[in-house]
Amino acid sequence: MKNSIIAIILIGVISLSSCTKDRDFNGERGDIEKFLGVELVESLDEIGFKMYYGEKPPQIEGDFLVNSADLKSSTVPNDPDSHTFNDLKISFKNQNNKELTIDYQGDELEANSVGIGTFIAGNGKYFTVAMKTETTKDNGGKAESAFVITGKMTKAGIVDVEVAVFLIKIIEENPNDKFIPENTGRVIVDGNGLATRV
Repeated sequence: MKNSIIAIILIGVISLSSCTKDRDFNGERGDIEKFLGVELVESLDEIGFKMYYGEKPPQIEGDFLVNSADLKSSTVPNDPDSHTFNDLKISFKNQNNKELTIDYQGDELEANSVGIGTFIAGNGKYFTVAMKTETTKDNGGKAESAFVITGKMTKAGIVDVEVAVFLIKIIEENPNDKFIPENTGRVIVDGNGLATRV
């Protein structure tokens, strides 16, 4: 049975505004570690999540559909080895390669999230978008999470797209609809190998 990508963590409609104030982001690994935290980036490394660095990411604005959202890896206790989640529509806009910022919106139906900050890195056709969100579930509960998307940009869409969501901090727990544990997360891939343009 399919369920939401984040199941008991997020994402409903995520709407992120780029944040450059008091930040020094140059698209390097150290910048992403500073933004997301060294421990979280190392956790992504350990479960095989590939990030791309650099100051010249491709133009990725547009709407894309992950229509076979398959679990690639997880650090969430008792997660299955394989699982297919609900489809995920992702939208990028207002890309600014001078400031390495971009706005993102993801469409799922479990919660509402607001952006704490979002950045883009990459080189050539390859990119990484890293962001933080504060998520409030429709039925109660609030948490701070990290959301990272990587892939190769093509005319058809995003090849080898990977979506990682890690829970950083539970602000308010709903005992009837709990978040995943803090400092755990999931990596989702498109089972077809391509997030198509829509």
